[in-house]
Amino acid sequence: MKVEIFTLCDYAINYNGSLCIIGTGEIFKSRHAGYVIRNKFLVYRIRFDANDSGKLRLGFSIFDDVGTTITHLAFDEFQPDYRNIYGFNSEIGIVPLETVSLPKLGVFSASLFANGELLASIPIFVFQTSGTG
Repeated sequence: MKVEIFTLCDYAINYNGSLCIIGTGEIFKSRHAGYVIRNKFLVYRIRFDANDSGKLRLGFSIFDDVGTTITHLAFDEFQPDYRNIYGFNSEIGIVPLETVSLPKLGVFSASLFANGELLASIPIFVFQTSGTG
């Protein structure tokens, strides 16, 4: 199992097996002590091969800098299908993040799990700004 893409973005679509991503970024500016991620998408593409047999359950969590869970989303279970001529399969996931509250400024970690095992992690930075930029 190999994570090929894991990011936050403004918009994404699966166009006939091609993942189209617009506006990636993990840096957010806030004029207040916390930040609310609105209308973003969590996007991933994972490549499976025949060694990754059985049902898989994917999960996504955001942790703060001391490891406290801020939010957790569980995805559906699925069974990778290897009946193609290439012997592998890719799973594309586009998960809307309607509203995720980050309670303070600082560095957070967005993590992708499969059956409880950490697959990938990216930082999310929330900085304070005094202007509108």
